[in-house]
Amino acid sequence: MSVDSFSVGVSLGMFSSDLVLTVLAFGVCGGVMSVMGLLLGRRVSQNLGDYGEALGGAILLAFGLLFIF
Repeated sequence: MSVDSFSVGVSLGMFSSDLVLTVLAFGVCGGVMSVMGLLLGRRVSQNLGDYGEALGGAILLAFGLLFIF
């Protein structure tokens, strides 16, 4: 869990929204995005192989440097 999830939960708690509908919507969206990521990762790993891992590491390094500076 992350801090932004907590802030979203507090914000939604302040409004009168249907709790079950909200939880189901977040669950469905999260599940769909996870499945799409798994499928995309499988396809990319077949095409790029070891270079895909290096590319992923370079992207994470670039994001880290961006946040630092």
